[in-house]
Amino acid sequence: MCNGRVKETSEKGPMNATAVAGGFDSFLDLWEAAGEFYFDVHFSKKSALNSITPFEIYGLAICWEDSPVYYVNLPRDILQLLSVSPVPRSDAIDLCIVAWVLWPDEEKGSNLEVKKRLSIEAAAAANRNGRWKNQMRQVAHNGCCRRVAQTRALSSVLWKLLISEGLVEALGATEMPLVNVLADMELCGIGVDMEGCLQARQILGRKLKILEKEAYKLAGMTFSLYTASEIANVLYGHLQLPIPEGCKKGKQHPSTDKHCLDLLRNEHPIVPIIKEHRTLAKLMNCTLGSICSLARLSMRTQRYTLHGHWLQTSTATGRLSMEEPNLQCVEHMVDFKMNNEDKDVCPLDVNDHKINARDFFISTQENWLLLTADYSQIELRLMAHFSKDSSLIELLSETQGDVFTMIAAKWTGKTESIVSQEDRDQTKRLVYGILYGMGAKSLAEQIDCSSDEAAERIESFKRSFPGVSSWLQEAVTSCCEKGYIETLKGRKRFLAKIKFGNSKEKSKAQRQAVNSICQGSAADIIKIAMINIHSVLDHFEKSPSHSAVDEKFHVLKGRCRIILQVHDELVLEADPSVAKEAGLLLQMSMENAVSLLVPLHLLHSVRTVSTAVIFSEAVSSQTRRSLSNRPSNDVHMSCSNITSCKLAARQGYYVLFVGVSRNLTTSVRAKDLIDGSDDKHLRGGVCLVNDDKGVTPYSRKSQRKWMLKIEVSINGKVIPIKRTKELVQVVEDL
Repeated sequence: MCNGRVKETSEKGPMNATAVAGGFDSFLDLWEAAGEFYFDVHFSKKSALNSITPFEIYGLAICWEDSPVYYVNLPRDILQLLSVSPVPRSDAIDLCIVAWVLWPDEEKGSNLEVKKRLSIEAAAAANRNGRWKNQMRQVAHNGCCRRVAQTRALSSVLWKLLISEGLVEALGATEMPLVNVLADMELCGIGVDMEGCLQARQILGRKLKILEKEAYKLAGMTFSLYTASEIANVLYGHLQLPIPEGCKKGKQHPSTDKHCLDLLRNEHPIVPIIKEHRTLAKLMNCTLGSICSLARLSMRTQRYTLHGHWLQTSTATGRLSMEEPNLQCVEHMVDFKMNNEDKDVCPLDVNDHKINARDFFISTQENWLLLTADYSQIELRLMAHFSKDSSLIELLSETQGDVFTMIAAKWTGKTESIVSQEDRDQTKRLVYGILYGMGAKSLAEQIDCSSDEAAERIESFKRSFPGVSSWLQEAVTSCCEKGYIETLKGRKRFLAKIKFGNSKEKSKAQRQAVNSICQGSAADIIKIAMINIHSVLDHFEKSPSHSAVDEKFHVLKGRCRIILQVHDELVLEADPSVAKEAGLLLQMSMENAVSLLVPLHLLHSVRTVSTAVIFSEAVSSQTRRSLSNRPSNDVHMSCSNITSCKLAARQGYYVLFVGVSRNLTTSVRAKDLIDGSDDKHLRGGVCLVNDDKGVTPYSRKSQRKWMLKIEVSINGKVIPIKRTKELVQVVEDL
């Protein structure tokens, strides 16, 4: 849609573009003269996972002021249409996003908007303009002619509302530019280590069978651990466990959700078995299952990639979400023990297994690196900015020390040196509990204390940070008066029930008011960072936050992409040759997205994920000795995933796979390659040291395991390693 005023249109049904007097060329002349226009696409999503393109486009419905609706049949008219200059995407406005900006809490859909926003007469006229006389033709075009006529009718109404509410800037500066970013992220996708993913599913499947046998033995009967009703029957019926207080009873049986199982954890040994089974089953079936089923093989790179669908209008706060699959809710690492009797299922001779689903996300290009960075306590920093609390601003402006330790020392009166880890963790829960509007009862459950004690802690915190206390009250009062809250970049969330709802609805709206300001502003900030990065990578235009240094990022053209956003975290992929520039762009764009009263810090410096060091083949002891004396940068090669490491090993390279520590810069170099046999047993060996602080030696069945004698340099301190167990200990200490 465009932002022009719409005149009353002639009520004509749609017509084919080729039926215009003078033919298709005359239609193109009319289209070019129109300037602003409205369009809708007739397409279908391809079901084949390995298709080169995910969609098949059949046609385009186009109209402008006081014109009929024209339908362009792309397969038939495509050769003529190719001569037309492409539509500048930056000038387009999406009606769905306009409606979301105006009413972020309401259900979306073109039919709903027509019914809500247009008069009966205007809606009927739009439907007539988009309705073919031949019903079969209308069905074939999937309603795109009707939708484009409705878009034209709605645009004038919605644009006036945008202006009157002061939301034009929020739409034009942030939300519409973000559409191009998300579209490119969907097209690029993220790589998948399919081999590792499938192997993890096999291991999880074996562990789930073991857990099921243990559960049957403890229960004295067989039942389905996937069915809540059968679990409830076993726990509350067969085993006669007490129904926890406060657990809701469903229509058929008492609840067996996570909260209830936590309350029952000490009642019977079967409860932790059920909890572990649920965790691993969700990881295997939902997370890894969706990754395996939705990944498709790229014909160009011969790599598996995931192309999830980004949802820009699905949350009221402005946070992005994702589906098919949702990579924003991938579980953290799980670890479990299992006797490894089946060597064919898992060639790694280990009993301890650690599976992190994020380890299976790799770059889409061979040997490229993943770069990731996330904000440090961004919502807390926004609370300091909005509240203008001098004490909190001072603490968050410190470049050294742990923020929550300093806050704990401030409100408890202790010195930082004697603040315990428990004090620090409880302070963190307290701060975010206040930020999210958590009451004393809910907070008491979080920090394991009485409601009275929790209430006292809340008041003590507010006394220590009076500016925060005043702002919390002012935010609620302002929302009651205006009926809405406003984020840092001017988006609004309307909360009518804060004024007109019942007591329960009012309390919920008050919590939402404070939370929406901070969470919505955090969403604004990371969107701006994404737009700035994309602008540099795609157009190399001067972006407002760091225009003076854009020229140094010229080398990133075609060598770096944004591939994932996880709320406060961004993930890029980059060619190793430009990793330094890509990391600098990521850091600068995130830290300089907006100007606050406190600095925007990253949780860690930009991290490189899934990197490996491959040492050149050493076919003799003399070669190995000379190799150990060469500068490390002469023998390093980049490798992006475990599969590539194994491939390199088969080709005769010695491989050390090193996951970069999240907290320390770790440098590992080869000192010597030792094995009590001849060189052919060394060839192909791989030692995997992963991000999750675990070490797994790998070897093919025809070869014996080998050892590495290495040195690990941490912040200048060199630690000699002689045995694999010592390497395990060093990595665990990290």
